[in-house]
Amino acid sequence: MANLEDGRIKIPRALSGFIEAEDAREALSGGVKNNPIDPTGKIRSANFDKDVYGNVPYHRTEFTAAQIEAYFNLDLALLHGYGLGPMPTDLLIALALYKIRRLLLGGLRLRTACDLTVISELVIDAPTGFAMPSAEALLDTIRKNIDECSKQGLFAKPSVTELTTEVKNKKEIAKQEDEEPPDE
Repeated sequence: MANLEDGRIKIPRALSGFIEAEDAREALSGGVKNNPIDPTGKIRSANFDKDVYGNVPYHRTEFTAAQIEAYFNLDLALLHGYGLGPMPTDLLIALALYKIRRLLLGGLRLRTACDLTVISELVIDAPTGFAMPSAEALLDTIRKNIDECSKQGLFAKPSVTELTTEVKNKKEIAKQEDEEPPDE
């Protein structure tokens, strides 16, 4: 959206999150990339004269932490501020909560050799007394609310909104500016 028009089309995030590590430390490791065919690296293909490596040692720096926590924030005031009414607002809330649930249940492989698993249930600070529904319950709510919102005609028709804007390559703009005669 930032590339449309003059870039001032901004949509605030209703759902945000981050993962924080406590007492993070380096974990050094390494190994050897083995070439079982030619450990010396001297054999070449007939038409290939570049270096071929045999057994290559490598090192890797990874990280570990005493504790890792994920934090999420769902801006309920923003969602209610849209003035959509209870059913569409509940749909947006259920979609956001479902997204959190699926992220936590779906395998947290954030990068190579970084596989996290959830070890405790979510702690919800606000609103007080709220308990996070299961993924199945959230999916049921989403389906019901989509059906109800659809019956009430709350979805756009057509369901796809196409936005078009003229785009130019940055290099083309610079080239055009260089070719323009100076103003007198």
